[in-house]
Amino acid sequence: MKTVGEILKKARIEKNLDYEAVEKKTRIRKKFLEAIEDNDWDRLPSPTYIKGFIRNYSSYLGLKGEEMVAIFRRQYTQNEQAKVIPADLAEPIGEPILKITPQRIIVLSTILFIVIFVGYLISAYRSFTGAPTLTVSTPLEGEVF
Repeated sequence: MKTVGEILKKARIEKNLDYEAVEKKTRIRKKFLEAIEDNDWDRLPSPTYIKGFIRNYSSYLGLKGEEMVAIFRRQYTQNEQAKVIPADLAEPIGEPILKITPQRIIVLSTILFIVIFVGYLISAYRSFTGAPTLTVSTPLEGEVF
């Protein structure tokens, strides 16, 4: 099975085009064109750029861009796509300990409302079931009749 680079190189040579002419028309740098034709994906920026370059280059050469991208996907393995970031760089820098979000505000206000309501119910229950307060206004303390 032919690779993307082989197909593109063959089409470019059949049309008698050099890298400079292709570079001017497609605006893809010569070093990237060479990397694509050599199937050297490490010399290219990222898979997204590679797909765009392949579409642009193949349509310039009169080939179907989507078919070339499909061939590229078959030969470009998932392992090459995943570049692992070291664990110490994966953590966000300056991340706040407590994030205040609308969801947290709603949850906290609901909990506060429930606590106040339960406190009121307990207070009302105690005043209802407890002994009434008794105040003696007459006779005053120490007064005799």
